[in-house]
Amino acid sequence: MPVKVKPITKEDSDYVCSVDLGINNAATCSIVGRDGTVKARKFINPARDIDRRNKRKMMITKKSKQTHKKTGQKFFKGFCRGLYRKSSNINLEISRKVSREIIEFAKLHNVKVIVIENLAGWKAKAGNRGTLMRQKFHLSKIVGSKTPPFKAHSF
Repeated sequence: MPVKVKPITKEDSDYVCSVDLGINNAATCSIVGRDGTVKARKFINPARDIDRRNKRKMMITKKSKQTHKKTGQKFFKGFCRGLYRKSSNINLEISRKVSREIIEFAKLHNVKVIVIENLAGWKAKAGNRGTLMRQKFHLSKIVGSKTPPFKAHSF
């Protein structure tokens, strides 16, 4: 889901908050100066929510294996609908928590600019559509799109 952010002219600042969206940690925030020195760093990893999401994915995997063994047919429309819905909602909640922590970290250090990594062309190479690796990557794309524009927050 592409997001268009209108550029806003702001006063020059000495520090920026750079955000690296990752696979192992949801986000890594760094306060970086003009000369490249790192003032502060924070690793954001909502492990409890990620474990809840992974548990739902494992439940879907287990159910699909049991159903496929008995029937040997394709899954019916709406198979594990509730579990997929819960997993999706957990992903949204994780993205909201991560984006909130990014903004609070930037406010704590009086930073006016937040720079987020662009993952537009990256794609997970291996695995099926529903693997946990793809779930983690999808989460990083959601966080990048859910971070609100900066004019909504006055620093």
